[in-house]
Formats: sequence, structure tokens, C-alpha cells
Amino acid sequence: MSERKAGKGASTRKDTEKKKKKAKSSSSSTPSDRDILPSSSSVSSSTPVPVPSTNSLFIFNSNVTTPPPPSSSSSTTETTTSSGPVSIIPCMPAYPSLSRGFNQRFVGSPSSIMVCNNAQDVVTAVHWGLETNAQVTVRCGGHCYEDFVTNNNNGMIIDLNPMDNISQDPITKEICIEGGSTLWNVYNRLCREYGATLPGGSCYSVGIGGHLTGGGYGFLSRKYGLIIDYLSRVEIVTVAQDNSVQINVVGKDSADPNDQLLFWACCGGGGGNFGIVTRFWFREDLPPVPSMATIYSIAWNWSELCYDSFSWLLSCYGN
Repeated sequence: MSERKAGKGASTRKDTEKKKKKAKSSSSSTPSDRDILPSSSSVSSSTPVPVPSTNSLFIFNSNVTTPPPPSSSSSTTETTTSSGPVSIIPCMPAYPSLSRGFNQRFVGSPSSIMVCNNAQDVVTAVHWGLETNAQVTVRCGGHCYEDFVTNNNNGMIIDLNPMDNISQDPITKEICIEGGSTLWNVYNRLCREYGATLPGGSCYSVGIGGHLTGGGYGFLSRKYGLIIDYLSRVEIVTVAQDNSVQINVVGKDSADPNDQLLFWACCGGGGGNFGIVTRFWFREDLPPVPSMATIYSIAWNWSELCYDSFSWLLSCYGN
């Protein structure tokens, strides 16, 4: 009887240990609420990438310090430590507002919205889009009037909104504006910190990324030209033919003629569809802040305009 009891107790302990090991193994393979996924720097095209579940907050973490491409400017040789972009998916509270455009009638249903804080986050997000074959669109201020960004069903929206820092390079004296900045942030910071401005648009919440890569036109353009007239170089995330994702710094003075062409294309060509611009550098001699601005509103009925009156109207504007 005592031997049977001892045997039964030993069997129970073994079963318990097996259950604990099984539970531990099961818990280690289950995604947590803040799963860490491999970044573009650690994932090759042959490495299987885990697909996120629909009930977890995923942070794509590189856990590496990656130096940007070499440049004569100290601001581009600083290392950037990335904690990874945050992926907002449909079950999350923030998804309904982040899946809308600035124009509230544009409501999309992307599979994820990748909120990025720096260029390395963008690299990770783009790599994830390539791995999952997702259509990628990019948002800064969300003002796309043609709904090209939000209308990305089952795709990926890369949101640059947190990238709004403005600084001055200590060596070249260029002013660096991150790609997620809105015009209000740009005008406010340039005015208060540098006594300067850009001849951009009047709507405060338009993002600099889409506005500038389309040319950048505003009330001061008749006097000072376009925003791109003051642009010296950009930091842009591109995808190579082998699907590798790269951070490039290109400008009109780049040594490689192809980099010069890429910079030219970012100055109003193709609406910024050649990559994702994460930083813009502007010449030091930006237009000064006007001490006063006067705005006039003039309205007319189209039915009252003839060819001659319309020609006169255009000539007044041009002069």
C-alpha cells in the first residue's frame, strides 16, 4: 500500500513538471501585448517574417544603432537608435481616427498604420511592407485632396507625424526640417528661433512632406519663389532593385549623377513618389519673417467674366 502511494505521488510530480514545462514552452511562443519583431537590418529576403495577430500592439524593434549615410554635415553623421515603429491595427482605439484623412469624408481600411519616429523606423516599416506585399502610402499632414493616402484598403499607411523636429546644422548652418512637420510648426519655429520663413502655403495643418515635394507654393511665392528654391538636400528612404531598403542623402551637389537626378525629382517631380523623404535641409539664407501681412479677398461671378476681363484679371495677378 505504501509503495503504491509513493509510486502515485512520484507520477503526480512528474506530470506536474511536464505540465509546467509545456505551459512555459507555450507562453514563450505566444505573442505578448508588445511583441518585438525583427527590423530591416536583421531580416533578409530569405528570413520568414512573423505575421502580426489582430489583438496585439506590435513594436517593430531593431535594437541596433545604425549610422546614416556619410555626409560632410555633422547632422547626417550622428547615429540614430531606433525603438521601432508602432503598428496601429483595426482593433485598437486609435485606429478609427488614424485611418481617416484630414478631410473626414476619406475613410480607409488599411491593415496597419505604422507610426514612425525617425528614418530607421521608416526603413523597418517599408521592409515589412515588402515582406507582406502590402501597398504602402505615406502620410504627413493628411491633406491629400485626391484620397491617394487613406484609400489604401488592406495596405499599409506610414505615418510620419511624430517626425517634426527642426534644427540647424552647426557646420553648414543649413536648417533641417523633419518630414512629418506641418506648416504651422515650420512657420512658428522658423520665426521664433531663426527670424526666417518659407514661401509656403497658408493652411497651417498641411504637411511639409507632400507640400514641398509638389513644389511648395504660397502667398510669399511672388516675392521669394517656391520652397524648393531654398532646398539643398534631402534624406530619403528608397528601395533598390534587390528589394533592399536604403537611407540616402542626396542633393544638387551630390557626387553621383543619379543622386542629383533623384534630388531633382524630389523638387516637384512626380508628387514625391520616388521614396519617403524623412529630412529636408534648407539654405541658411531663408526669406526673413514679414513684419506684417495683409490679406484681401476678392470674389466675382464667373458668368460676368468674358475673355478680355479674364485676361485682365490674370495680368493683374502676374504683375
